[in-house]
Amino acid sequence: MSLAFSSNSITFFESVKKFGISRPNRFEISINSPGDTSEITDDNLVSLWCQSIDLPGRNMETTPNENVYGPVYEVVRGLTLAGSMSATFLLDENLNIKRYFDNWQKKMYDVETYDIKYYLSYARDMTIKQLSNKDEVVFSCKVLEVYPKTIELINLNYNSRTEASVLSVTLAYRDWEEIP
Repeated sequence: MSLAFSSNSITFFESVKKFGISRPNRFEISINSPGDTSEITDDNLVSLWCQSIDLPGRNMETTPNENVYGPVYEVVRGLTLAGSMSATFLLDENLNIKRYFDNWQKKMYDVETYDIKYYLSYARDMTIKQLSNKDEVVFSCKVLEVYPKTIELINLNYNSRTEASVLSVTLAYRDWEEIP
């Protein structure tokens, strides 16, 4: 969608009417597991129970340009492709979602010797789609080589009788690309 306007005097409200407003609660995720069909079923369950997730970003590394006369300014020196995203998942009564991420992390190391396994044996791709109010995909990206870097604690307490339990996970990734 082009941001070109026919008039320089368009108002904010006219632009909202024309383009709409993105709603953060309109999204879908899918995790692509290599392997057997039981993992694919688990992937679908986890995707359905995702309560929130960050769209990935990029970081431009900068350095001061001190070879100029006058005020120093920053210039791009490189690109940091790897990053991390936060995700929150509702937990089912049997904690299958927690077990899913625990088992995924166990694919990163030998549970007896603690030797680290090969990166490509545990990194997976993930797709995140931002949806419109009419469930149309307005933005889609493929997040490359994702894995659960941190599985947060789960808070249990007697005072939370009506709240749902949630699991927060920090997902590391290598890069991402927009899917046209």
